[in-house]
Amino acid sequence: MKYSSRKVNGLFSLVILPWFSVIYIFTRWYTINTLLNTALFIIAAVIILQLFSTCKFKKYFLPTFILLVLIYVDYFVGMLYSTYLLGQISYSVVFVFCLFMVLAYAQNTAIGKKTFELLVVFSILSCGAIILQAIFPQAINAVNRFVLQNEAYNTMYLTYLKGYMSGVNGYVYLSAIFSLILFGWAFIDLMIRLAKRHPVSWMDLAIMAASILTLILTHKRAMIVCFFIATLITIFIFLRQRPRIIGKVLFIVFLLMIISYILVTKTEFGQALMLRFTDVEDISSGRMYIYSSVLKDIQGGLLFGKGTGSSYTIFSSGIHNIYLQILHDNGIVGLSLWVVLFIVNLFSGIKRAIESHFDPDSYLNVFIQIVFLVYGFFGNPLFNTALLTLYFCTIGYTFSYSLIEKRGLNDENWNSYFSEST
Repeated sequence: MKYSSRKVNGLFSLVILPWFSVIYIFTRWYTINTLLNTALFIIAAVIILQLFSTCKFKKYFLPTFILLVLIYVDYFVGMLYSTYLLGQISYSVVFVFCLFMVLAYAQNTAIGKKTFELLVVFSILSCGAIILQAIFPQAINAVNRFVLQNEAYNTMYLTYLKGYMSGVNGYVYLSAIFSLILFGWAFIDLMIRLAKRHPVSWMDLAIMAASILTLILTHKRAMIVCFFIATLITIFIFLRQRPRIIGKVLFIVFLLMIISYILVTKTEFGQALMLRFTDVEDISSGRMYIYSSVLKDIQGGLLFGKGTGSSYTIFSSGIHNIYLQILHDNGIVGLSLWVVLFIVNLFSGIKRAIESHFDPDSYLNVFIQIVFLVYGFFGNPLFNTALLTLYFCTIGYTFSYSLIEKRGLNDENWNSYFSEST
């Protein structure tokens, strides 16, 4: 007995889609959010709890799941001696929900693939909105004034006045993430075509150029760094499998460099981005001061940290470095657990991509992970609901295939196994 496509679609529609809609469309910075958020969250939570009420959790005893449980225990213990308890309660609820979401992915690999499809759709919409804002700024800002809450609109408008575009969104970083996801999706499709000796798609090149354009329009320097590192590692993985395509890959890289050079040097917004790298007294935007202050504060609490969320009592916007923030809040113990999880998830994802015979979702999973981990050196993706959810999607996707490997199954009889054993 196999999972029918109807059951997979139902699980995706009732659990993953509502949660993603809350996070990426009707998030807290939108005016129409409160009742819809609450309703969708309750519906998704009830469905998930009902789904797993009869599950045999011993099936999930893999390093990834054990690490997630240990991290949450450490997180909860840290709340007991935290000086910022109230602000972490809601985050802990999100963390638990993401943990259950990982288990939802484990029920069927098709759920993870549908989630990546949804991310690509959101990315297309986001990039389109950024381009429209650049062409018709008054019209898009009027839309933002209508749909965004006052605080989010003010943030958006202030960044817009500095030249940063975010489309119909209150936060530039999220728009930049979507630009990177869209680029990764098109770039991976192009690399797969090269590996399989298929004709190069000019549509892929056009989408890559558009996503680079929107990334530049956001003016997020950290995302530019993520862009280069994620692209280089993705190329390296492909070349490990198909070294003979190196000539074609170098040609594609050359084209990307030309496109990037033209956009950066020959456009007003590109030149403005370059000024952010050169024409500033403090290129770190105050981060070095934050880091030094945190390192001084953590003295005497290196092993277990100062308590979950305590870094927000020093800087209300966080430390802008997830690794340093984990070290401050949960000490060496907490940081070690997270780093091991990051490594296990990344290398499991790379292994899956290599063994997948050029499955695009498996490569996109790795690409998103790299973006998240690199951005973690400059921002707070682990302590942001939207980006935390995004990373847990990669965990769930990789975890589902790790379960396949553990049980000696393959993609075809995987659904049958779970249908018969739950």
